Parts: sequence; structure tokens; C-alpha cells
Amino acid sequence: MKQALLIFVKNTEKGKVKTRLAATVGDEVALFIYQKLLNHTQKCTQALTIYKIVYYADYIENNDVFSHLDYEKKLQIGNDLGERMQKAFIDAFENGYDKVAIIGSDCFEITTEIIEYAYLQL
Repeated sequence: MKQALLIFVKNTEKGKVKTRLAATVGDEVALFIYQKLLNHTQKCTQALTIYKIVYYADYIENNDVFSHLDYEKKLQIGNDLGERMQKAFIDAFENGYDKVAIIGSDCFEITTEIIEYAYLQL
């Protein structure tokens, strides 16, 4: 079975991440929090033996926490999040993956074990 994990991220730009949170704490703090969440997501996915693809919202970041050695990098395509996710799933299945899951980059509760369990359920 070929397995793929699709990780949807926003580009780390002040004023474009965690905007609802930024309304109360400011853009700088919101960006700092989002960067912490990206680091957490990377740590939770790094050791997985599943093929990993990071989908960036606006442009592909080359020098971020997601190494080219462990993650393929692609650009999200579509007019809204639902369409972007659908296109990513279709792309994965068309490339021969049998089990595909998608996660965002801002869930501090995610763990490696939760992701592994998700693939067992698939």
C-alpha cells in the first residue's frame, strides 16, 4: 500500500496567518504562534515512513522547517480551501497512493501516534 500525508500550510507572512487570533494579540504574536505550530507539525510528521507532501498556500518556501529531503513541496491549487484540498487528494490518488490523509498546520493536539492510527483506520 502506498500512503501519502498531505500537509496544508499557509506561508509564514505577518498579517496572513492566524488572523482571528491576530485581531486580539497582534500580527507579530500571531506569526510567532503559527511558526511554533509549524515546528510542532514538522516534529510530529518527520519520523513517519509515509510519503509527505507539504502544500503551500501562496508560494513554495524553500528554507523552512520542512526539508526537501523528507517532504515534497507543492502549491495549493483552487479558489477556496475545499477545492484546494480536493485537488490535492485527486493528485495523490492519480499518483498511485492508496491511503491518503490530510492535516493542517495549526493543530497543537496532533501527534505522530494520531496520524499513524489514522492510516490504520484507512
